Amino acid sequence: MPQLSAEDKGKIIGMHASGMSNGHIAQVLGISKPTVARWIKRNDEQQNCTRQHGSGRKRKTDARFDRAVCRMVLANRFACASDILKVIPHVGVSKYTIYRRIREGTDFNNYWAAKKPFINERNRQRRVAWCELMRPTPPHEWMNVLWSDESPFVLRYCRKKRVWRTHNERYSPQCTVGTVKHDEKIMVWGCFCGYGVGRLYLVEGILEQNQYIRILEEQMLRRSIMSEIGDLRAKQSCFEYSKMDGMHWIETYFEDW
Repeated sequence: MPQLSAEDKGKIIGMHASGMSNGHIAQVLGISKPTVARWIKRNDEQQNCTRQHGSGRKRKTDARFDRAVCRMVLANRFACASDILKVIPHVGVSKYTIYRRIREGTDFNNYWAAKKPFINERNRQRRVAWCELMRPTPPHEWMNVLWSDESPFVLRYCRKKRVWRTHNERYSPQCTVGTVKHDEKIMVWGCFCGYGVGRLYLVEGILEQNQYIRILEEQMLRRSIMSEIGDLRAKQSCFEYSKMDGMHWIETYFEDW
């Protein structure tokens, strides 16, 4: 049971002084009657409720062991307590002690690792360069941009992994599980822009060049934009950003509509 705070101890003494029974105090504070009786007795004998120096269970690990545990987690965010104990054995220490030491010595907590498509370093640099290039674009021009992407839905169970990270590192590369495009799954294509969202389109098998062009011609132009997003015939062009074959822009003119 966690130790009582100084505030709770003060409440026990105050309620007892007001004439409340030990059972009523225990019910109000959500603690056991023996705990209430023990702190009342200690206050009567010692005239205080402070914790005595050196009391309580001794800490099983030293500062050196705690630092070693934190270093392992910093080096490998997916390290579990059992793996840490194999590398840094310590007699009488459970995995829960390892969890507590990590939380005490770092800002990490244990979360389910997010899954993101694997992106190599070269493509990361290209994407950052593209963002820097597009930064001066005024907001109103982005209304003419159609964003599209393909999303897979895996048809089997994918085991999750836990990771040590801070609350704002959910999509940090060292805290995510990279996914590959070889599981049994269905693929859908969709798009959106400043005027709304388009319909989902079920991709037939593997998305290859001819099918992608057909999607742009039949789904993006005729259905998604006209029916779902709105009439953009007055627009001179619509630009699409896609992850297909890297980053590129497709300019589609509406003169044939």
